[in-house]
Amino acid sequence: MLDYLIGLRRLDWSVTLSPIERRKYRNVIFAKLLKNRHGELGREVALDLGSQTLEITENQDRTIDESDLDRIARTPGGRRR
Repeated sequence: MLDYLIGLRRLDWSVTLSPIERRKYRNVIFAKLLKNRHGELGREVALDLGSQTLEITENQDRTIDESDLDRIARTPGGRRR
């Protein structure tokens, strides 16, 4: 039985977005608690990934542009690189 499920996404790997748009999300992992058997679900958080140190830090100022998500979702096969 699964107690927790965490979803991760990297928008900088999307082939649907232009290189300029992908640059906004470079080295950022978006994470969200999708299933919690023992409580509430969490909000999506942005985690900056240090390219040299691989240190992960939460970035509360970073958000996802909803128009970018809509375009990725509507493009067949455009979700991965």
